[in-house]
Amino acid sequence: MNTEEEILEKEDNAKQSVKDDAKSILKFALWLILFVVAFKLVFIQARIMSGSMEPTLMTGDRALFNRLAYTFGEPERGDIILFKSDEFGQNFTKRIIGLPGDVITFSDGQVYVNSEVLSETYLEEGVYSISDKTFEVPEGSYFLLGDNRGNSNDSRFWTDPYIPKNKIYGRYLITIWHKR
Repeated sequence: MNTEEEILEKEDNAKQSVKDDAKSILKFALWLILFVVAFKLVFIQARIMSGSMEPTLMTGDRALFNRLAYTFGEPERGDIILFKSDEFGQNFTKRIIGLPGDVITFSDGQVYVNSEVLSETYLEEGVYSISDKTFEVPEGSYFLLGDNRGNSNDSRFWTDPYIPKNKIYGRYLITIWHKR
């Protein structure tokens, strides 16, 4: 038979075990909250709403963008970005073609940056880039095109063709879900 002392010791051990379990659950919950908050601060997820970036990003795909990509550096030509269009009141995903100070022109289906043909190895063969305008990218802004040039509402057609850096939400990292 158990003595009263042994019974009390077992009760104390059981209470301590419950306390330890509660502490473990609380620690896990706090780490989970911290992870979610940190994730939201560093990354932004977006659904690709149009075919303007096909075949690089397909309509319906969900992509992950790095919010901190340009905190310590500048956007680069070729980066795919998520940004806010004030003209259309929504977010878009496009590729940076023109940097501040660049002059963008088009001829024979090619994009020219500062009078030199832009090498666009990410485009499928046979993609033509057409516009009869010349674009001079102002300081602090960027000129953007979709990869699907024949079906892209991009800088070539906007009333204000330039997106300021402060409207960029993040740089594309990875597609996290394909709608196929």
